[in-house]
Amino acid sequence: MRPILEEQEECVRRTFDVNCVALFILAKEFLPSMIKEDHGHVLTMASMVSFVTLASNVAYSCSKAAALTFHEGLTQELTHRCNAKHVRTSVVHPSWICTPMLEPVLKRCAFMETLLDPNPVADAVVAQILGGKSGQIFLPASYSSGSMIRGVPTWFKEMVRSSKKNVLAK
Repeated sequence: MRPILEEQEECVRRTFDVNCVALFILAKEFLPSMIKEDHGHVLTMASMVSFVTLASNVAYSCSKAAALTFHEGLTQELTHRCNAKHVRTSVVHPSWICTPMLEPVLKRCAFMETLLDPNPVADAVVAQILGGKSGQIFLPASYSSGSMIRGVPTWFKEMVRSSKKNVLAK
């Protein structure tokens, strides 16, 4: 997680490969049998940064916004192009999860955000799949209002983003 001008092209490409391109590859591998059986569940891991992009996190935020768009488009295609109305789709929007991937950020930044333990995140994902319904999960649930940021005036969006300007500051 670096400012745009410090981001290495290789890192940007890897981020998109993992968070976006892999979704297409996995869909092509597993969807045909799900569509044929009209049964299954595709779960996409997006993020709260799908809605609120922070300074020094642009590549990651872009890739997660792409993951959200993939989920939305997949849901439409399964329903209206594939007639697979029983293939479920869900998207998960966690905030920061305390994983080894985040450790370097925690060491170099004045990080003050809420950190989620990975276990409740995994439990929420499993519960969503076992529930057998499509949906959208926000973790913590109180962050669901963050999705509305896309529909508010620009001045308000920038005020919200600016209020988080120091989250990833060195």
